[in-house]
Amino acid sequence: MRWGSVRSIPYPLPRITLSPLGRGQGEGQGEGIFPYNHTVPLYRGWSIVLACGIIASLSWGLGFYGLGVYLHALNRLHGWSAGLISIAVTAYYAVSAGGIVLVGGFIDRRGPRGVLTYGVVTMAVAVAALGLITAPWQLFAVYLVLATSWSCLSLTGISSTILPWFGRRQGLAMTLALTGASVGGMVLVPILVALVQHRGFQFATMAAGAASLVIGLPLVLFVIRGRPSAHDVAVELERDQIEKH
Repeated sequence: MRWGSVRSIPYPLPRITLSPLGRGQGEGQGEGIFPYNHTVPLYRGWSIVLACGIIASLSWGLGFYGLGVYLHALNRLHGWSAGLISIAVTAYYAVSAGGIVLVGGFIDRRGPRGVLTYGVVTMAVAVAALGLITAPWQLFAVYLVLATSWSCLSLTGISSTILPWFGRRQGLAMTLALTGASVGGMVLVPILVALVQHRGFQFATMAAGAASLVIGLPLVLFVIRGRPSAHDVAVELERDQIEKH
């Protein structure tokens, strides 16, 4: 199965048999038995969905909706014209579009951990640096870095991370995760605006960058970690078969 460029089930799967009581046994792999109750959705893939939803709220809040906040603040702080800043924003979207083309294939080959780690770290650094720049060329340089991070943490990065964990419920998983993108616009942007108004632009960007790093990096390293094992995918596929009947 495929969703865009993402292979949903890219691994050889062990055959697993579930009894009516919800206990499974891998054939050809000894007599290991694992507990499994298909009536309770305690599949580890849902923790990946939650983690990706939180990362989406950070990336959309700071890397998409936040651009309007940065434009207004930089215009007021440095006197740079809206036209100049808009050119930087256009370059930002052009670079990020090129990066998005590469992200899905890279995650397919290497897994999501490296891509998401790079995205979280560079977005935090770039957002924090926006409060320190003093010249237009620095704005373009920072937006170049921010564009690469947005490429890693936008739709392609999120979907390439989530979809291999699911079979029939890919749509539900993606819908839940991308709800975080809306939350980023509804929650993070007002917080960012309030910080700019009451504490200044430099404090706001430093705080936003630090918060995104403290929240996002542990989610990547300790919750998402990597791709699902063949056993994880086999359990999810078996549950799909049970729910169909």
